Amino acid sequence: MTALSNKPPNYYSYILRCWVEENSHEGKQAFCRYSLEDPHTAERLTFSGLAPLTEFLQARSEETGGCPAPTNDE
Repeated sequence: MTALSNKPPNYYSYILRCWVEENSHEGKQAFCRYSLEDPHTAERLTFSGLAPLTEFLQARSEETGGCPAPTNDE
């Protein structure tokens, strides 16, 4: 049995990358891009901002019955 087969059923591991993209149009602000890579499958997902990244992570967590979103009280 390998170490990978011992992982919990709802376990995800990602490599997070963040970089700044300069906007080539004069007067336009640079912006951040993000990617998540699964180190086991090399699948890479890219995101145009922090909001889409966090939405993906929240959805992944909820679909596996994992960590529910905190309420405003927490």
